[in-house]
Amino acid sequence: MECDDFSPFGFSRVLKGMLAIGVEQGVAVASWRLPDGEDVEVLVDLSYSPDKKNLQMQPHLSGFVIGPFMNTGGLCHLLKPDIRLVWQQKRWTITSDFGEEAAVFFRRLRGWLTVKNNQSPTGWQVSPAPERLIETGKKKYKQGVSQGLTQIEQGHLEKVVLSRQKRVSLQAGSHPVDVYKTRLKRNRSGMISLLSVPDLGTWCGASPELLISRDGQGICRTMALAGTRRSALQPWSQKEWNEQEVVAGYIRDCLDRLRLTNIQESKPETVTAYDMVHIQTRFQVDGSDNPHDELPFRLLKQLHPTPAVCGVERQAALDFILAQEASSRQLYAGYLGPIQEDGAVDLYVNLRCMQFRKKSAVLYAGAGVVRGSVPSDEWRETEMKMETMVEILAK
Repeated sequence: MECDDFSPFGFSRVLKGMLAIGVEQGVAVASWRLPDGEDVEVLVDLSYSPDKKNLQMQPHLSGFVIGPFMNTGGLCHLLKPDIRLVWQQKRWTITSDFGEEAAVFFRRLRGWLTVKNNQSPTGWQVSPAPERLIETGKKKYKQGVSQGLTQIEQGHLEKVVLSRQKRVSLQAGSHPVDVYKTRLKRNRSGMISLLSVPDLGTWCGASPELLISRDGQGICRTMALAGTRRSALQPWSQKEWNEQEVVAGYIRDCLDRLRLTNIQESKPETVTAYDMVHIQTRFQVDGSDNPHDELPFRLLKQLHPTPAVCGVERQAALDFILAQEASSRQLYAGYLGPIQEDGAVDLYVNLRCMQFRKKSAVLYAGAGVVRGSVPSDEWRETEMKMETMVEILAK
């Protein structure tokens, strides 16, 4: 069903209105576009609950999944699809049935849109959790990398990913939807997402990394992604190939533990993710004999968090991260994406992301530490990732 009442207001204004109404009513909103897709989807959960779900026990649910980084038990948030819309060919279309609650939401949205220059002072959800951001400077970060290298030399770790955060003040009039729109225009290869959820806050990400997917035929896919550079012209170093093999080997072990067969593994290849390049190895599992079972969520429990965002051995890497990183990752390096009633799953690692506060954005980035890492190089990698986000915020 077309939303003729909303289409004339365009993409940004309608989405800003949804976020503003969401703040007033405690409603959760998620929007995303899958890699190389054309349509931008929006899901609204009108009765959001912070209770978490075990998807492995309830594989037939549908909605939008949000899993934090610290989530090894398989529990995650699931936004219910009370309203689903899609922005395609410069028109809004409702793609779900809706009842009276949704009709009330649409009436309030229409009222918000018809007020000229409507700017809510709290136009997006801000996490109610006390803010304990401690920015890690260059010296401290390099010390953390050095300590990681010591743990690797002593045989306690094979790899660990250290992240840091940076706060950037928002320009007057800046809005998360404007940042989201810029990312949609500039990045075709990533999973671009915008979340505004009462207890989680507002996040915008552009992830190059698929965690787990399943298509309508039951084929499950995942990937190993490592190495980060600005240009594909230089050959990858042995350190970067080693880092990639650590991630790929971890995925092989996870698949072996589940005793899966019919596994296909691609050769490592260089892939471009907007303005950076990575090494990627793709894995595919044929689950076509039962495309509606819990296989993607069994894989999810095994894979998350992967060495691409955590490390090997996993528990030792988690312990090191908790001891070294000054602030909680929250949703950074967690996972998110839609799941459908027909069994389709598209979950991505939440990377290249930022969390919006009232007057600032907190940027998140990390770098992998393996044997041969150089602390100053890992610092530069996090700077490179953040520079792209700073540039987008300045638009």
